[in-house]
Amino acid sequence: MTRFYAANNWKTTIAEVGGIDNSVTSFDVASVAGAPDTPFKITVENEIMDVTDITGVTLTVDRGREGTNAASHANGTPVEHRFTAGTLNELWGDHETHKTTYLNHGNLKNKIINGNFSINQRGVSDTVTLSAGEYGHDRWKAGAGGCEYTFATVENVTTITIASGTLQQVIEGVNLFSGTHCLSWAGTAQGKIGAGSYGDSGITGSVTGGTNLTIEFGTGTLSKVQLEEGTYATPFEQRPADIELLLCGIVDDDNELTGADSIPQAVIDGGGGGDSGLQDHLDDPTPHEGYVVPRDMPITEQTGATYTLQASDNLSMIKMNRETAQTLIFPLDATASIPVGGRGIFVQAGAGKVTVQGEVNGEDEVTLLLLQDEDMNDEDTTTGQNAMAGWVKDAANTFRIRGDLEAGS
Repeated sequence: MTRFYAANNWKTTIAEVGGIDNSVTSFDVASVAGAPDTPFKITVENEIMDVTDITGVTLTVDRGREGTNAASHANGTPVEHRFTAGTLNELWGDHETHKTTYLNHGNLKNKIINGNFSINQRGVSDTVTLSAGEYGHDRWKAGAGGCEYTFATVENVTTITIASGTLQQVIEGVNLFSGTHCLSWAGTAQGKIGAGSYGDSGITGSVTGGTNLTIEFGTGTLSKVQLEEGTYATPFEQRPADIELLLCGIVDDDNELTGADSIPQAVIDGGGGGDSGLQDHLDDPTPHEGYVVPRDMPITEQTGATYTLQASDNLSMIKMNRETAQTLIFPLDATASIPVGGRGIFVQAGAGKVTVQGEVNGEDEVTLLLLQDEDMNDEDTTTGQNAMAGWVKDAANTFRIRGDLEAGS
């Protein structure tokens, strides 16, 4: 649906010697001072026309609109900008469309996820340089030519400034119904819907339900991005932060879990949230755009006398398997970059008991928080074969351990 502009009390007269016949599509008028932006509607006697362009004092028009007939009009005939029945019907129809959208979708009218760029689990900062298809802020990735952008947050509104390339979001088809959708945003960047043309905020495009849709923006500033059903933009929908995080889910780079330290355990267990519910994503083996399907916990086996926990052991289980005693060392931050909130499990799989120790390097040492005295760096051991314990990195150089452990001798 075309948006028509308006101005109060604008009128002029035809300024063509001999007037105009019923076929001309442009003519001069006496004055265009105070005319609305194009397109807008005019009435000449009983004929309604759509003015599509103004050059000098020449109007370019579509004739015989809203069921009226193109006719001849004499020089000097009044040309008036009036409110028409068609305009009212369009406004009412659009009102009904948006009312239905609100009733059907509640506070999930916006098909864009992270439209305020408030979720940044990868922790990108300063000047963000992305290669084609690489993700920056959650759910937003570079277009075919890559993307470089900076960003700043003022009063809870994050504004992206795209210096080069394009920034995209792919909306999953499972979240879309067929029909016209409106894309709106704040800022100077131009955007497009699917294979459509770039335009300013408020552009519309046809969407096919069940088919993934790419939204893309070029250079300029960008914030408060919204895609909604209908032909006109409505105010930006600011969803609760926890809901937005659930919709973002567990972000992915090459199908690896990243940023998981900032994701609630319930989200990880449930599958990261998304278009059709946590359980659906858990049951669906197909990777979804912008997050990954939950994976089985990796299991590694260590048979040496001593093993130091590695960054790759985050979110995994270690089988300590040796006939004689083993030592599991929890590392300093400088040794292994395990994020705060990282976690895992270890098992005494062999006959040899496992002693847990915190790494010590000069004046630096790891604190182990254990059940016995909540601040114990002495040797604690597993209770016997098949004993299991879990660990969580509680803070920098600090690990909390719970399970089948006993105080060392």
